[in-house]
Amino acid sequence: MSRVGSFVVMRHGLLTYGLLSVLRLSVASPINHVVVLMLENRAFDHMFGWAGELLGIDGLTGNEKNPTSTFDKDPQFVHVSKHAPYINVCDPCHETPCTDSKIFGKKQIAGGKLQNSTMVGFVEWEEKHPSHCNVMDMFTPDKLPVLTTLAQEFAIMDRFFASVPGPTWPNRMFQLSATSAGSTETGIWYHDEVGRLFPQRTIFDQVEEANMTWRNYYNDTPWELFMEKIAFSHEEVRGFDEFFADAASGSLPSFSWLNPSSGMDAATGLGSNDQHPDHDVRLGEWLIKDVYEAVRSSPLWNETLFVITYDEHGGFFDHVPPPAGPTPSDGESSYPDKGFKFNRLGIRVPTLLISPWLPKGTVLSGPPEHAKPAADSEYDLTSILASARKLLGIPNTPLTNRDAWAATFDHVVSQKFRDDTPKALPDPPRPAAPEIQVEADRPINHLQADLMHVLVRLGGGSESPALQRQVDFAPWMANAWRGHQQRVRQWRAPSKLALEVRALSADGWVEKGWDLTRSKRAGTHSITLSTRSLQIEGAALCLEAVAFVAGSAVDARPCFPSADPDRNVRRTQVWARPGDATLRPASLDGLCLTAHLYGPGTRSSHVTLEKCNGDVSQGWAYHGSYPGAESGGELEFGDALNCLGLVSASPQLVVV
Repeated sequence: MSRVGSFVVMRHGLLTYGLLSVLRLSVASPINHVVVLMLENRAFDHMFGWAGELLGIDGLTGNEKNPTSTFDKDPQFVHVSKHAPYINVCDPCHETPCTDSKIFGKKQIAGGKLQNSTMVGFVEWEEKHPSHCNVMDMFTPDKLPVLTTLAQEFAIMDRFFASVPGPTWPNRMFQLSATSAGSTETGIWYHDEVGRLFPQRTIFDQVEEANMTWRNYYNDTPWELFMEKIAFSHEEVRGFDEFFADAASGSLPSFSWLNPSSGMDAATGLGSNDQHPDHDVRLGEWLIKDVYEAVRSSPLWNETLFVITYDEHGGFFDHVPPPAGPTPSDGESSYPDKGFKFNRLGIRVPTLLISPWLPKGTVLSGPPEHAKPAADSEYDLTSILASARKLLGIPNTPLTNRDAWAATFDHVVSQKFRDDTPKALPDPPRPAAPEIQVEADRPINHLQADLMHVLVRLGGGSESPALQRQVDFAPWMANAWRGHQQRVRQWRAPSKLALEVRALSADGWVEKGWDLTRSKRAGTHSITLSTRSLQIEGAALCLEAVAFVAGSAVDARPCFPSADPDRNVRRTQVWARPGDATLRPASLDGLCLTAHLYGPGTRSSHVTLEKCNGDVSQGWAYHGSYPGAESGGELEFGDALNCLGLVSASPQLVVV
């Protein structure tokens, strides 16, 4: 099947990379479905380093080593080994400062000049941990039969880098949106403001705009709930059982994003399969095998590309220095690590491309010139976005400068279909019961704590439960996720309510009383306006902007999850009263709530967001009582004859 592809033309050598014009060319692509599985925290050498000769990749020689200190003139050295444990003794540091130190060494860091990426600081940073936290211990091919077989049968990329020299969440956001919106660490809130979700556009938005479909298939919970697109996309976020059903029935969407399990499986008693260092790598091998065999047996196999990748290096050693890369140039400054420019890529991560359209034993050791939008383009996580757009025929409009610059791998998809691809993969070893118990008794890790906190805040709470063991995590998450799903259904359920401004004497009001709730945060003018008497399934409706663009409509939907602006996570429901009689979206200045009269002599009007202009139609006054009083206040404009109210013919609405 032929599709229209595209590529980006970039003028290289400018001071910055602008978002670029797009030149469309007709190319043939047999790929109609892209499936991406992102696993956790493993460097390329850690998983594939000893497979260099077997696979023909840039692996290890055995001479690689790290000093115990970069300051010592005669340090001891630790060499790479072949003894990586399936469950690591500890979780190596992989935050941005320690990753920099591992790349450059503490001596260079202390000198303030990061010039030579010597990859000598891994042991030095982990010196106090047992076995140096295994950062120099690598897997041999026989220990990873599933990954090794896939690399032999399809394509492996041995020069593919994480997007940020840092931890999980920034890299996962780069994978989905070509930016982390400034975040450099595992913080789960936009600009570190608790409860504020990340607002950036994603590949999912682009898939939708191309009239294609996407799904986020999760095991125990979706991971990226701190992103608005995931948190409020109820229909597109499905359990992993549905992935297997969709694969079997030939119903996979255009773009599938797969989350491994983040906790122990309550049904099977097995541990997490995300391959996070404190979890068992063997269970991740079983997950990869299950996903591959589901895709391989699907009616859609001959039009699918399956991508396996890892979000970041997890603190483990890799011998290849990360290259430079352009900043996203999305106007975001780095936090909490101030001054980080996002102009360096992260450490190499394992990445496999799997399709019957890939020649057996393919190795991508760097992009060819025709796959490079710029002279210095490399493969990083955003290459998956850029390549998927081209393969699926989505207009190749970059989300940021990073995916505009990233090299693409669509060229590796050939015009020759293979009928010799394996239907099944070898069985990896299984963990023994005592090993499973070791994981069960371990404390909650930082990634799990992040996921818990997001769901707590999405539910209107503030404190995460004090879970002590990994075995307790999945049941709590399943219950919290079900609660969030119900709130999203409730938020989506009402048909769009027509918000109209009418004279107080007009008939047909469903609601005209509003509770105004102020933020208790110092220095903020944030408020919410929620219905006093009208509720849907027990929830008040909050005044909500449909979009933050001039001319966009204003709606009313269930407050999510609360009418308290300090707990509300829908930025479109939080408003600002800056003191000039206007009402503006709290997270965006310059647009004002505006009433539009239909014509001379009529008092009816509709309401939109428009550029603030000082007109009387943008002057609003709240008259009435505050929450807790017997009657709600009214929001008036112009004079006391005009106020904001709800009119709807929907029979499902119940006034209580």
